[in-house]
Amino acid sequence: MTAQRGFSGSMITIFVLVSVSSCSPSSAVSPATSTDPSPALTDSFTRTPIPTFTVTQTSPTTNDEIFNTSDNPDGEILVLTTSTGVWMYRLSDGHVVHSVEEVSPYSHQGIFSYIAWSPDGSNLAVGRPNTGVWVWNVDDWKLLTKQDSISEFPYEVPGFAWSPDGMRLALGIGHGEVMIWDKIQNQWNTHTDYPGDQISITWTPNQQILILSQQPEQGLYYLETGEMASKLDVGIDGASGYAIWSPDGKYAFLFFDLGGGIINVEENRYEGFGSCCYPEVAWSMDSRYFAATSYGSNEIRVWDAMEEQIIREEKQGEIIYTFAWTPENELLAVGLLNGQQVVWNTNTGEVLFSINK
Repeated sequence: MTAQRGFSGSMITIFVLVSVSSCSPSSAVSPATSTDPSPALTDSFTRTPIPTFTVTQTSPTTNDEIFNTSDNPDGEILVLTTSTGVWMYRLSDGHVVHSVEEVSPYSHQGIFSYIAWSPDGSNLAVGRPNTGVWVWNVDDWKLLTKQDSISEFPYEVPGFAWSPDGMRLALGIGHGEVMIWDKIQNQWNTHTDYPGDQISITWTPNQQILILSQQPEQGLYYLETGEMASKLDVGIDGASGYAIWSPDGKYAFLFFDLGGGIINVEENRYEGFGSCCYPEVAWSMDSRYFAATSYGSNEIRVWDAMEEQIIREEKQGEIIYTFAWTPENELLAVGLLNGQQVVWNTNTGEVLFSINK
């Protein structure tokens, strides 16, 4: 999910400088407490391949490149971002409940390449980090705020993230600047308190913004004070890439062009999953499972963060563009199947709807 496509699922996406030996590598959500793998994931090992299907539901989405997908915390709405717009579907029948078409000067990367739901699912933020963000109210799809072309540094992409209470949205601009949208006041404020480089942003459970930086030392820093919250010593250095945070903020998948892997940020420990290369990835909503696929591939790998091992490897469809996890830990894939662009449930093999005209 390449460096600009496929940031998926209910998660915080941020850019980071990464280097891991041998190609190894917003919001507060309670982590999973069960010690047993999800039954849906276990059952997938013996499932038969996805059958040939008959298209019964079509939708007016684009045939251009699909960058990312994510469903809301209730699992009712699925969002697709493409090179020319964003489309909101009702998962029960594939009906398009809202759509926006927008021409982008960065069509190869997508004007709407990143998705972030507020913790309660009432608001949807979509955009291309540090270039812009749009925020909607989900009940009536009213556009609440819009920021476009806000940065002169289009290749520094720290991301944007919701506060745990869903009342603020932090948007990294680069060079230490962060814009914060206040939902109640419906206004943006710019903060430049942290003087160092800004690789990424996220929130603490007590509503403070953290900056991932390498200055003066590699670690997480509080935006408002500049004080170090925690030091990271896991070899993050060198190649330009990004990090995908788990919803509970405990884990981060570090990605760069030659590989990637998962680190436990709380314990400052590398956990594994390393290989080359996974531009399409997604954390489950409870932060336990992590799905990944290579560019242009149809092979799915699922990592269990609690067990610290890969629990699932399989091939489905023809090409997988991106993933989304349901609240029940079922994995939805968007990609090609029998020559058509479709959304399907990888656990059951059910095709939910076609996304072709």
